[in-house]
Amino acid sequence: SLERIVEETKDSYYETLNKADRGWHNNGQHNPTPWVEYFLSILVAACNEFATKVDSISSTYGVKKSLVVQAVNDLPETFSIAELSRKCPSVGRDTLRTTLQMLKEQNYVESLGRGRHAKWKKLGILP
Repeated sequence: SLERIVEETKDSYYETLNKADRGWHNNGQHNPTPWVEYFLSILVAACNEFATKVDSISSTYGVKKSLVVQAVNDLPETFSIAELSRKCPSVGRDTLRTTLQMLKEQNYVESLGRGRHAKWKKLGILP
């Protein structure tokens, strides 16, 4: 968020505000340029951060499948779909099952049962 970046650079933020409002009460003799430059630097930092995060998502999977793969990596060696669902609340059960099936076919996970209480086991580090 922009607020987080401003918080991380708050010394620069206050210094820039001080520079930009000098002369404010003196017939409008202030210079807003330092503030505009600072604000643009915040936008550039946010865009760069966003681009880095987008680049980190594997192009092999869709966004939701990537979330599922990351969640599986974060779970213990043996886990249930319910545990996986709690890690990925924005992902539907069908997508969870489809992604697990895909990972099973690629020999990254195996099913340890069937039905509602089935467990899944990781067979190694997922892509």
